[in-house]
Amino acid sequence: MASAHEGRIDLLFSDVVMPGLRGPGLAAALQRSRPDMRVLLTSGYAADVVGQRTIASAPGQFLAKPYTPSMLAAAVARLLEEDGG
Repeated sequence: MASAHEGRIDLLFSDVVMPGLRGPGLAAALQRSRPDMRVLLTSGYAADVVGQRTIASAPGQFLAKPYTPSMLAAAVARLLEEDGG
């Protein structure tokens, strides 16, 4: 879908654990052609299951599940602040 989209992608919001390509791999692949894209990864698995190394090496931020709409909004706001808005 991303390769077919000609416009800008401002944010990738993805789960870490998915069938096939995992969230960090997806983010890295997309950022090769879209280096300005912000990344927010999420998972309901405990950090020890997902792997601290996986989370630490992933581009962008991490938001643990469960989260509220306000927590999601705050995480997106932090990403915007990091990149100057």
